[in-house]
Amino acid sequence: MRTVDTVVDQKSLVAAGTMKALDGHGPGQKAREAKPRPKIQHAAGAIVRLTTSVIGVLAGTAAAAALGYAGYVAVTWCRYGRNGRGPSTDSLLDRFIPRYEVRERHQTRVHAPASVTFVAAKQMSLQRFPIVRAILALRSIPSRLGGTPAPPADERGIVEETLSLGWGVLAETPDREVVMGAVTQPWKANVVFRALPPEEFAAFSEPGYVKIAWTLRADPAGPSTCVFRSETRAIATDAESRARFRRYWAFLSPGIVLIRYEMLRQVRSEAERSASARSARKPVATYPSAAQLSRRLGRTRAHSDRSVRLGSWRGCCTAVQRGRKT
Repeated sequence: MRTVDTVVDQKSLVAAGTMKALDGHGPGQKAREAKPRPKIQHAAGAIVRLTTSVIGVLAGTAAAAALGYAGYVAVTWCRYGRNGRGPSTDSLLDRFIPRYEVRERHQTRVHAPASVTFVAAKQMSLQRFPIVRAILALRSIPSRLGGTPAPPADERGIVEETLSLGWGVLAETPDREVVMGAVTQPWKANVVFRALPPEEFAAFSEPGYVKIAWTLRADPAGPSTCVFRSETRAIATDAESRARFRRYWAFLSPGIVLIRYEMLRQVRSEAERSASARSARKPVATYPSAAQLSRRLGRTRAHSDRSVRLGSWRGCCTAVQRGRKT
């Protein structure tokens, strides 16, 4: 009886196991459920490691940028006012700021005539460049926190745009150079630029201000090439404004330098594009064939022969008339 009962119990267990497997609750299902778990854990670990690596790279980049910025600020602070007066190749700018405390010069070679490059520089709009818009947005944060709305985007050329902001034209050489200038207090939240007549700008010495002048200049370097230059000079009118402007320039001049480099790149690109478009519109020179040259030469000789015969006939008639008179 015990043997029969054992066989029956074993059959019951097998049947029960089969039913559980069919219902999804048997040991086979547990084995199947356990298989994907290592893959999920591996994928999750990979995501965590990737996220950690990205955060580490970003943190390292931010730290390097911060150190680089701090180094630039320190160097700019120490160099302030040491430029004094160096060798200059811009006599037009020397008329208005011969001595300076800040001087920034940038240049690039352009494969376009100087006149075309100069027009491209004057018509260039800084607001079209994303990096310039970002820098100007950061610069306007203090004024916006004070309740002043951000100025609307201006797509006019750089000369026209700066004139609307209060700058003035100090001097200009047609198709070659323009000098812009203003007196201002750039450390304030709401910066106001005040233009002065050219004859008053050089002698201006009212305390509490900074005189700033900058140029756009294109020097011919050949029939179809030139060197485009931009120079900025600034000088404070007293010790207090000098200390304020020194802090301002040390911390914010990196953005100004970036704008200058972006301007050089855009002027070069636009001037070369305009020069290429102009050369494409020029009529193509055509040279006559040998037959055409021969026909032209024949017509020229025939015309010369007729002129000679006509001249001889007129000479004969004149001689006959003189003989009749005598």
